[in-house]
Amino acid sequence: MLLRGMLRRALRGFGEVPSWVETLKAAQAADKGTSVNYELKMYDEILYDEARFRFDEKVYEGLSHVHQAAFCCNDTDKQYVCIGEAFSFPDWGDNPVVNDPQYPAKLWWDPSVATEKVLVQIGPHIPPALWIPIRPTHEAVKRLFSDFTTVDAMHLERYMPLFEKMQSKYEGQTNTTLVESGGSYRATDVFKDALRFGSVSELCKDYPLSTTLYLGTVEHPSEVEK
Repeated sequence: MLLRGMLRRALRGFGEVPSWVETLKAAQAADKGTSVNYELKMYDEILYDEARFRFDEKVYEGLSHVHQAAFCCNDTDKQYVCIGEAFSFPDWGDNPVVNDPQYPAKLWWDPSVATEKVLVQIGPHIPPALWIPIRPTHEAVKRLFSDFTTVDAMHLERYMPLFEKMQSKYEGQTNTTLVESGGSYRATDVFKDALRFGSVSELCKDYPLSTTLYLGTVEHPSEVEK
């Protein structure tokens, strides 16, 4: 293990790890088990993964090189170092009431800049231009995820009555019982479709302070999620 660690250090492209990384790691270790830690996990240096962002052809089908460069801050070959992971954000296949996120957010360090900051990638297909830069402190990382869980709780409270009404209606029409797991069609699937193909204006009310990004023209808003 020691030999492999020495070899990785010799072959890696980045230099010395900045002191704030170790400070963040120590703060995370001290806070573990004492409060809500949002699944924050700082990697040991031997596990640091240096990589550039790669566009999934299925997700970004037809995306031009110009747009790829824009999403990568005009440098598609730039290398970042993954130093940890944290809270798993819901993705496009989830819904406000029941979700089961599969991909933890990634914490990246940009060794090419001197500015002390953590770059938070909330999903595997989110490119560098949309990563969230925050101060490299344990409190700042927790605050980011705390803000999200607060909004998530508000959405749950708002949509739970609609979810229960939809479930009751569907079970009455089909004379079947929807369950949360198993079967070919679950309650979450019905609810997700009801939201996805419902009124776009109603969904927009969830995000009164949002920023709109033009990502192209699609036949239906549901295509944007994919």
